[in-house]
Amino acid sequence: MKSVHPQVLVVTQLQQRAMQLKSLRALSRQQSLNMAAHEQGFNDYQHYLDAVRKQAIQKMLRQSGRPQIQ
Repeated sequence: MKSVHPQVLVVTQLQQRAMQLKSLRALSRQQSLNMAAHEQGFNDYQHYLDAVRKQAIQKMLRQSGRPQIQ
Protein backbone atom coordinates (compact mmCIF):
# COMPACT_ATOMS: atom_id res chain seq x y z
CA MET A 1 0.00 0.00 0.00
CA LYS A 2 1.25 3.47 -0.89
CA SER A 3 2.23 5.75 2.02
CA VAL A 4 0.28 9.00 2.26
CA HIS A 5 1.84 12.14 3.77
CA PRO A 6 -0.12 13.27 6.89
CA GLN A 7 -0.78 16.75 5.49
CA VAL A 8 -2.26 15.25 2.32
CA LEU A 9 -4.51 13.12 4.50
CA VAL A 10 -5.91 16.05 6.51
CA VAL A 11 -6.54 18.09 3.36
CA THR A 12 -8.27 15.09 1.76
CA GLN A 13 -10.44 14.63 4.85
CA LEU A 14 -11.48 18.28 4.73
CA GLN A 15 -12.23 17.99 1.02
CA GLN A 16 -14.39 14.92 1.69
CA ARG A 17 -16.31 16.84 4.36
CA ALA A 18 -16.76 19.68 1.88
CA MET A 19 -18.31 17.26 -0.60
CA GLN A 20 -20.71 16.03 2.12
CA LEU A 21 -21.73 19.62 2.81
CA LYS A 22 -22.14 20.29 -0.88
CA SER A 23 -24.45 17.30 -1.29
CA LEU A 24 -26.52 18.30 1.75
CA ARG A 25 -26.91 21.91 0.63
CA ALA A 26 -26.98 23.80 -2.63
CA LEU A 27 -23.40 25.07 -2.35
CA SER A 28 -20.64 25.64 -4.85
CA ARG A 29 -17.42 23.66 -4.40
CA GLN A 30 -15.62 26.75 -3.05
CA GLN A 31 -18.43 27.51 -0.61
CA SER A 32 -18.40 23.94 0.67
CA LEU A 33 -14.58 23.98 1.07
CA ASN A 34 -14.80 27.27 2.98
CA MET A 35 -17.58 25.89 5.20
CA ALA A 36 -15.62 22.70 5.97
CA ALA A 37 -12.54 24.79 6.80
CA HIS A 38 -14.67 27.03 9.01
CA GLU A 39 -15.82 23.94 10.95
CA GLN A 40 -12.13 23.33 11.71
CA GLY A 41 -11.70 26.88 13.03
CA PHE A 42 -10.29 28.59 9.94
CA ASN A 43 -11.63 31.66 8.14
CA ASP A 44 -11.67 29.91 4.77
CA TYR A 45 -10.13 27.10 2.76
CA GLN A 46 -7.07 29.17 1.75
CA HIS A 47 -6.24 29.90 5.40
CA TYR A 48 -6.60 26.18 6.13
CA LEU A 49 -4.19 25.26 3.31
CA ASP A 50 -1.72 27.92 4.46
CA ALA A 51 -1.77 26.48 8.00
CA VAL A 52 -1.23 22.92 6.73
CA ARG A 53 1.68 24.07 4.55
CA LYS A 54 3.28 25.98 7.44
CA GLN A 55 2.92 22.95 9.69
CA ALA A 56 4.57 20.72 7.07
CA ILE A 57 7.45 23.17 6.60
CA GLN A 58 8.01 23.42 10.36
CA LYS A 59 8.06 19.63 10.64
CA MET A 60 10.64 19.37 7.85
CA LEU A 61 12.79 22.06 9.49
CA ARG A 62 12.61 20.29 12.86
CA GLN A 63 13.64 17.02 11.27
CA SER A 64 16.57 18.68 9.48
CA GLY A 65 17.68 20.57 12.61
CA ARG A 66 17.12 24.02 11.08
CA PRO A 67 15.57 26.99 12.91
CA GLN A 68 11.79 27.26 13.16
CA ILE A 69 9.60 29.68 11.18
CA GLN A 70 7.61 32.08 13.34
